[in-house]
Amino acid sequence: KQCMDSIDHFFEGAKAVPDETAYEWLIADLVTDPEWAAFLNWRCKVVSDLVARVREAVEARHAAAPTAAGLDRAELRESLDVAIEPLMNMFARGNTNDGGGWNIRFIHHIQSGQYGYPMLFKHFTDEIIPALQDLGGGSGTGALFLQEPTWPDKFNNVPMMCDWGRSQLIIHRLTPDGASFTQKPENFIRLSQIADVDVDGSGRLYGAAWDGAGYSGNPKKGYVQRYVPKGWTFRQFSDPAKLKDKALVELLRSASATARTAASQELLNRPAAAKAVAVVAVDTAASLESRVAAIFTYKQMEGARANAGLIRLATDPAVREWALRALTDRKTQLAGVSKDLFVSALKDKNPRVQLAAAVSLGRLGDV
Repeated sequence: KQCMDSIDHFFEGAKAVPDETAYEWLIADLVTDPEWAAFLNWRCKVVSDLVARVREAVEARHAAAPTAAGLDRAELRESLDVAIEPLMNMFARGNTNDGGGWNIRFIHHIQSGQYGYPMLFKHFTDEIIPALQDLGGGSGTGALFLQEPTWPDKFNNVPMMCDWGRSQLIIHRLTPDGASFTQKPENFIRLSQIADVDVDGSGRLYGAAWDGAGYSGNPKKGYVQRYVPKGWTFRQFSDPAKLKDKALVELLRSASATARTAASQELLNRPAAAKAVAVVAVDTAASLESRVAAIFTYKQMEGARANAGLIRLATDPAVREWALRALTDRKTQLAGVSKDLFVSALKDKNPRVQLAAAVSLGRLGDV
């Protein structure tokens, strides 16, 4: 009885079981309870068999299904969405329930970076790229980088992150720091168990509220709210699929990230417009965001045929970073790409160019 009272007292006062104590309890259970050990062995076998069956099914369909060849693993835990900034910075939230409690990390994801999941988070932090900040308890869900000319500067050009647990849409104020950033979170919109956020071509922002739908969902629960700035007026966004090539290329010059993305996606179906897209990429009078959108659109349209032009573009300091990245964007399209260009760029005065060069050398695999 005295032992049970002590255990009850421990559970009443403790916020969490120390890792060492939990480990000792587990080992004790395995030693003293053979049925528990047998159950765990059975469960491991069932899971292993299931994984083997899934792998067989995937391999059988490999030839007919799209693949993720050329992509890098994120090494993050439960990042449900990513905010992609027009200059190709990526921001995400991951959780820490891998040894660091139940908190949320805000991450600037650098291509090919090692962020620690599943083995390095807790004991090998010197071998990973750290998160920009541990934000405490929460549940990261949807994400968006907002860059729309219809929104005031105070709320524009920022990554927005949904926190389901806090029922908040959160803005992260970024400050450049070398090749990365520092950040400061700021509550923006309160919405019940917010699950996602998006913006349309006219600048209307939408938030999806889970609102008590439970862990399995409930068709009678949840709703979507629309947000617009004060003084906002509606302007019809044209269907990109119905635009002529010239108008579509011109849309790459828009101040709206949504418009540029829509134009880029449709232009992939218009191979005859590739040269006009290249004109935007080299146009020093165009905005940096427009030039970057054109660079990656052109690369996707032309593949390895774009490499010669991108190599020339890499001599332009204003867009060198993105020309280097685009050259190694597809590992299957490296014809005519030499490591010398990237080795030289490692000495660039711009730390972001240095980073792009290092990542590209890793993708070339010839270092």
